[in-house]
Amino acid sequence: MPHGAFTILTAGTKEGTLNTLMAQKKTQLTPDQIREQLLKAGAKNLRDFGYPDVTEKNIMDSMITRAFFDSMLDENLGKNPQIDPVILQLKEEINLRKDPSATL
Repeated sequence: MPHGAFTILTAGTKEGTLNTLMAQKKTQLTPDQIREQLLKAGAKNLRDFGYPDVTEKNIMDSMITRAFFDSMLDENLGKNPQIDPVILQLKEEINLRKDPSATL
């Protein structure tokens, strides 16, 4: 699986993408729910990639994990119009961490 493919647990031990989760629920997730799932999925991908201490709470703290997460977000941008605004917001937050003089 490419490092940019966000996967999340959907039920029990079954895995699926965020798009699959939204389709299964047949409802729109809130931006906060999408953000939470993206952060969790990014942290899981980074743990699988060899960064065992990464969580959704600290994924933006390290320059290295931030860069990997930013790359994952890039690879997922444009795949779902509901998710894209949240991806762009997360990318802005990453850019602010790189350059604190930038503004949202």
